Amino acid sequence: MTLLLNNEEVEKALTPESTIAATENVYRELAEGAAFNRARSQVYLPVESKANPGFRYRFKSQEGGSAGTGVWALRITSDMAGHSFTAGVKRRRILPVATGNRYCGLVILFDIERIEPIAIMPDGVIQKMRVAALSAVGAKYLAPAKPQILGLFGSGWQASAHLEYLCSLFDFKTIKVFSPNEQHRRDFAEKMATKLKRNIVAAGSAKETVEGSDFIQAATASWDAVFDGHWIEKGMYVASIGGSDASNKRREIDDETIRRAP
Repeated sequence: MTLLLNNEEVEKALTPESTIAATENVYRELAEGAAFNRARSQVYLPVESKANPGFRYRFKSQEGGSAGTGVWALRITSDMAGHSFTAGVKRRRILPVATGNRYCGLVILFDIERIEPIAIMPDGVIQKMRVAALSAVGAKYLAPAKPQILGLFGSGWQASAHLEYLCSLFDFKTIKVFSPNEQHRRDFAEKMATKLKRNIVAAGSAKETVEGSDFIQAATASWDAVFDGHWIEKGMYVASIGGSDASNKRREIDDETIRRAP
């Protein structure tokens, strides 16, 4: 029987602890040659949408599986992709233009013994958890053992998952949040402080977010670098979810940050 799951059911089924553990396990399998994946493929139609100027149709797919999980996963998305500006900052943006103002992405799981699909679900909630879990696995092994101050760039979909997952691993004394929209970052800080019972404040600037922090996490849709690498101090842990590939030139960290990395 194939399970048909919605985002709410996926969110109830996955906890930060279980998702981080599963992510770590499958990456260990990948290193050992027991897991395989196909690199993400993105195809953009060259003509802009008539209904959405500045945006183009994009089809994306990626897949992978392992003996340990017992499944092969295929993720496909049908997107209307482009960019917008927030307080002068260029951001990647995907429009919810499917029926009912929805996005259109699916994850299909195949049982590798019975070869049949065992679950089909939207890619919305699970993909933000996947990214946050991978960031958490990296931080588990590379970040300071007891980081005190987290400087978080982003106050949206990915940032919320990252904050929850990182707080499941580390007992930050203070969390500073910055994004271009002042009201949005204030609302985000207040909401997440209530949810996580942590000291979370909206920072006044990107520089304020970096200075004094020992853990920097960028989780944004920004097209360009979100802070100046000259602000980075020795010993800081810096992580980012946005990088360039053949079809997407956005980035969250600048050349100076990369140059100063060990």
